[in-house]
Amino acid sequence: MRLQTIVRFTERERPDAAPFTLDRLTDLASGAVQRQLEAPKETRDYITKAERHERWREARTIHDEQGLTWRTITQRLDPDSFAEDPKSATERMKTGALRVSMVRDLQDVARKALTRK
Repeated sequence: MRLQTIVRFTERERPDAAPFTLDRLTDLASGAVQRQLEAPKETRDYITKAERHERWREARTIHDEQGLTWRTITQRLDPDSFAEDPKSATERMKTGALRVSMVRDLQDVARKALTRK
């Protein structure tokens, strides 16, 4: 119904435009989808606090379970910072991982448990 309303409005406002046939609408929709797929992905130069804490939790888990060094973990989880300054990046990862709580919010834990079933 919404599409029909838009088509009628457009036909009234622009009678000289090509008529909106099913084929034309399909072509317009396909073109719009194709442009979205070809559009460059949005990138950002930062990570959110939640993402940073999740990375630290992951680092701590890897350190505890696999016994890898903090340097190896940092190189794996944060290669960009590691490439710039390995020593500082390793220290940040180690400090953050030891500081962050391993217990996540109960809502997140419950939600993940429910989705597994």
